[in-house]
Amino acid sequence: GVKHRYDSIIWPRLDGGTSPYRYRLSVEETLAVDLADPERVSERNKSGQKMAGVPVRKGYAISCGAGLWSSHIDCTGAMSACMMLRKPSYDLLRMPFTEAWAKLAEIRKIKRSRNNRCEDCLANDLCSQCAGWSQLVHHDFETPDEYICALGKLRMSKFGSVISEPILEGSYE
Repeated sequence: GVKHRYDSIIWPRLDGGTSPYRYRLSVEETLAVDLADPERVSERNKSGQKMAGVPVRKGYAISCGAGLWSSHIDCTGAMSACMMLRKPSYDLLRMPFTEAWAKLAEIRKIKRSRNNRCEDCLANDLCSQCAGWSQLVHHDFETPDEYICALGKLRMSKFGSVISEPILEGSYE
């Protein structure tokens, strides 16, 4: 009776190594996995409608819940914003959780410093691009990963098609 949620995305290694990529599906195969699951199709359609016309990666480098409503603590006691966004991290064996949490909140204030296609992209929740991907692959918070970008655009072409009218910028809460 335990609810299971899968993710067909294969991440690079924590050291940035790409050897796991040999096991990942093409963007077309990944979309086919999405389409084979009625619940996933429903989620993607709702996301496509809810986020229509809202560029969510505008302004700040981190636009997900990392360091906002979630964090990651590894086996050494290092606390980071998420499982993939490992830098910065804070040693919970040397500082209280509340202090580490407050320090993580500071990374949420980092403004985008580069102009790239993510800023105005409307794929939003249909795209998995995040600061974690950028950090692992490109060693920064903003540079998009080509595979993730292609998958986001493909998902948008499929699930974004349910959008009848875009939401005005700034109206999404």
